[in-house]
Amino acid sequence: MAPKKAARRTKTPKAPAFVTADEALQPFGLKAHDLLCTPLGVRVTVLGVKYADLENRAGARLWGRYACGLEAPLDAQPDGALAAQGYVRCSEALHIERDLTELQAEVDAFELQRQAAAAAAAAAAAAEAAPAPKRGAAPKK
Repeated sequence: MAPKKAARRTKTPKAPAFVTADEALQPFGLKAHDLLCTPLGVRVTVLGVKYADLENRAGARLWGRYACGLEAPLDAQPDGALAAQGYVRCSEALHIERDLTELQAEVDAFELQRQAAAAAAAAAAAAEAAPAPKRGAAPKK
């Protein structure tokens, strides 16, 4: 009996990318990578805008990323009334703190990579400098 053929999977179309241009976010009064405080007090990073119809730029939805990594549309409408809906742009101090935290994470990752490379180089140098075992010598007991 011939083996079964694998079923072909149809590729699902990719979700449209976020539009992060200032013109797209201008109706909301925001920019990409801004921090927002939602009506419930949760901080969200603005990712951009997704359109229902990209050619006509209709059906704009503001998307954000929560601290847990979840990306979701926000209920904000492009009428400029974010504050009336309870969305408030976080203070500049929080934006600076976020940028410093991201920079420190990059520096820490680079430092770990540098230390690993230095340790590997030291191990290679130590292996090269170690004397080779003598042939014919009986092992010590």
